[in-house]
Amino acid sequence: MLSAALFTPNSVFADSLLIISVVAIANPGHRMSTTSQIPDSFYGDFVKQLELSIRGHATANQAEHFLNGAAADEVHKKIPRAIRSSDGIFFSGRELAAEAATLVQKKIDTGAKIFDPSCGAGDLLLAAARLLPLQGNLIATLKNWGERIGGTDLHQSFVDAAKLRLVLLAKERHGLLDEVTNLDRKNIFPFIQKQNYLTNPEVSNGFECLLTNPPFGHRRAPSDCSWSSGRTQLAALFIEKIVQNSSEGQIIVAILPDVLRGGSRYGRWRNWVMQNMAITHTNIYGRFEKRTDVDVFLCRLERKKFLNTQALPAPSKSSGQTIGDFFEVRVGPLVPHRHPQKGPWWPYLTVGNAPANSETTISKRRRFSGTVIKPPFVAIRRTSNPADSHRIIYTVISGNTEVAVENHLLVAIPRSKDIEDCRKLAKLLLSENSKSFVNSKLRCRHLTTGVVSAIPIDDWKDV
Repeated sequence: MLSAALFTPNSVFADSLLIISVVAIANPGHRMSTTSQIPDSFYGDFVKQLELSIRGHATANQAEHFLNGAAADEVHKKIPRAIRSSDGIFFSGRELAAEAATLVQKKIDTGAKIFDPSCGAGDLLLAAARLLPLQGNLIATLKNWGERIGGTDLHQSFVDAAKLRLVLLAKERHGLLDEVTNLDRKNIFPFIQKQNYLTNPEVSNGFECLLTNPPFGHRRAPSDCSWSSGRTQLAALFIEKIVQNSSEGQIIVAILPDVLRGGSRYGRWRNWVMQNMAITHTNIYGRFEKRTDVDVFLCRLERKKFLNTQALPAPSKSSGQTIGDFFEVRVGPLVPHRHPQKGPWWPYLTVGNAPANSETTISKRRRFSGTVIKPPFVAIRRTSNPADSHRIIYTVISGNTEVAVENHLLVAIPRSKDIEDCRKLAKLLLSENSKSFVNSKLRCRHLTTGVVSAIPIDDWKDV
């Protein structure tokens, strides 16, 4: 999603299109850059509305509207989904932000300063500010908060909105609904500024707590990345930069896509994080928000000299029997857009001709010169939703001829070569225990071989 793809501006973008260069994950000898199509004034109307609500009379309902939901609504209204995805613009929302902020509340209570390296319109900073004490009057409160709150964002309009929403929150907490005239808006919150954190991570130095909802999406990993190559979650690269710049005792609370917690290709990233940070809390949150079909988890990290870290709750093997004891679980070998239709003709299994939760033989055929799989076996759809009634959708494949299986399916091959074991597995996959286990280990939309192999079995004979 965060590739160098070009988007055609729609009518919202007719005026003053600004192409912002983003140089991300900069390292000596390697610079990775993309462009972001965001108009200079795309958030201007919302910022003006905030200014009016501060300058004039605002009801409690109007203030609540600007502080809870309106910032994200404006983004969804003004920026096409493709560009929101490209730039990774997904605001935390009040509920999720509050849960993140509570993980540093004890530090805040002792006077810690808070920084958000990708602050957007300030949802996480607002959540932290709700935990800060009020001073004798509004001006004194803003001065105190301004010394303790910092953040960066690539977009000046987001920076302006974050500052104004913090002013509005302070005004609301002081119970002031009338006009505020003695406010120096230009110099409030001096540590919230337009910056690219990835190239200027030192701006967070001196802040004891970092709250971050890093941009979702993908980038190509830098050539010197030790744990990944090719297309990689931008959130993982963002956390790498934060960790590299962290100092002893600094606490990081991150809202991250669940694939980083359980995805097999991010195992090396998880190991790298655990080598550098103490993981002091994790919490599986669920769906990010109603308009964003991504599940997330919260993770609290602390930089220490001597690490005593708990592991991220990634898939692990049960102490008893598991599916992996009785089945070899692998990804279907055939990648349709990569493998040419050459070689022998084979029965060809795809998601489209694999009836859900059924048993079948395959009649569709395709040429394929790669690895084929001899029935019986169980095909499992790799893409599934934690909210679905059946998290694990299977198809038992029978027959006597090897089958070419596409890579959108997992394949569970019985070690016994017995189709009755496939039918027992089908029954097990539909159980509530299997669904609960998978959801506890992996909330992202792609099942992994590791998670399926680790599904526990109380007693295989009794299945």
